[in-house]
Amino acid sequence: MADAVTAGSCTLLLQSVLPCCVVRDDERAIHVVLRGGTNVAFSPPIDYTIHVALPLMRRLTGMEASVSLKRRGFFPRGGGEITLTVSPKERLAAFRMLERGDVVELQGIVLGSEQTLKELQSSLLQTLREEPALGNLSLQLSQEVIAASVSSAAVVIWAKTEGGCVLGASALSEKRVNPHQLAGQAVESLRESLSHGGCVDEHMQDQANSFASSCA
Repeated sequence: MADAVTAGSCTLLLQSVLPCCVVRDDERAIHVVLRGGTNVAFSPPIDYTIHVALPLMRRLTGMEASVSLKRRGFFPRGGGEITLTVSPKERLAAFRMLERGDVVELQGIVLGSEQTLKELQSSLLQTLREEPALGNLSLQLSQEVIAASVSSAAVVIWAKTEGGCVLGASALSEKRVNPHQLAGQAVESLRESLSHGGCVDEHMQDQANSFASSCA
């Protein structure tokens, strides 16, 4: 178990722990509890890890790792908790990603107070309709109400492609929430990732490199 005590990022802790767990001679399952912030600034939101990073690495390398979210943690209190479960292997499979293909599916989640969620969902749908590359796709969107005492709100969206790629983007507000601005930041980030033509977004590129030496 690792506890940031503050709102320090659970997902950054996970990025440090995961490479040490996935490749081992001992193939017994490993369970690691991580506590801190799950949706905080300067780090991947836990939703990105669950819906983008881990599914992509499982498909490409055969990595057997999953994360369960027990409790969310926001700035400044933290208090979030996730559990990482890994079945280690001697090596991960080598992989090549060369063809992305068109976007065929768009999914996302919005987090906020009850009032914020209504405005955030409306702003997100409107912003997507105005985006040429994404406007013709229907969005599978889930919502999660967080306590009114928490000043944070968040958007996480991800696009799945014909070639099996998943590219994600997010936006977070930890103080005053402007739903339209927040939705716009997330959509613009995803648009930029799609516009460069690559098979992964800029954040996934960094995370995938962590496992390069473990692939055969």
